[in-house]
Amino acid sequence: MIKFFTLFLTVALADTPKPDSSEEEDTSQEESEKVPDAPSSSEVEASGEIIIYGERELARTRSALDSQIRAQGYGTVKKSEGKTVYRPDIAWKPSVIIYDEGYMLLRRTPVRFEPWIQGKKDNKLRYLSCIPPFTVLCIRSGWLVNGRKLAHSKEEMVEVSLPAFETWQAQVIAQATENRIQNEVPALLDALWIEGRSITSREIVLDSHEMRKKELLLFWKSRACTPEGDRVRQTIEAYIAFEVQASEYAFIELAQLEQEACGLKLNERLTALVE
Repeated sequence: MIKFFTLFLTVALADTPKPDSSEEEDTSQEESEKVPDAPSSSEVEASGEIIIYGERELARTRSALDSQIRAQGYGTVKKSEGKTVYRPDIAWKPSVIIYDEGYMLLRRTPVRFEPWIQGKKDNKLRYLSCIPPFTVLCIRSGWLVNGRKLAHSKEEMVEVSLPAFETWQAQVIAQATENRIQNEVPALLDALWIEGRSITSREIVLDSHEMRKKELLLFWKSRACTPEGDRVRQTIEAYIAFEVQASEYAFIELAQLEQEACGLKLNERLTALVE
């Protein structure tokens, strides 16, 4: 038995070259490293609606994070809906899970069974190295590592990856904010003014335009005192000035709109907008 196994190893190692990192990785690696040639934020459809916000920058920062993780010994990458899972080459290191929403989780690497001799993944003969009594050599598991060693690995992973992760996360948040301001808020305003659907609940229908105007004003006043909140207020102000005031249900006098928020006066901003 020992003579047979020794002979097998000699043949297998001679016929199978050292693994190339690109061959060992899942095919999803190629996709994750490609940065799409996305249109810039200034490109628009014929309707005038902006369809892309910072896609190029988002792809660039995500690619940088991907490269940073791979450089730490994460050669197997698998994608599923909404997340990317990085498995370490060394089983006792934690697995890294990146969610498209912009957050990262570290987990113990699950048990896996793989040949202990080197070679290409598609070389099934390598699994002959796992026949008894050598089966135990093919078991890889992060569950066997003690808590202290795992914690140290997690800290090291976070420390190295944090700058790239935070840059990508900031871009995810920025794009989500831009999408809300440019697309979601105007859609909410249209649904309120044209269809009477309340901004707080689409199940509520406001029949009169007077009720709709009151909700518009409340929506303006309730925005947060942040740069993003002020951009939403500006969108509401533009809607009032150029949509509401152009209709037969316009406010009689803009100067009479005395709502205030974050030290800002609605009547002054509307007056400056239409002048």
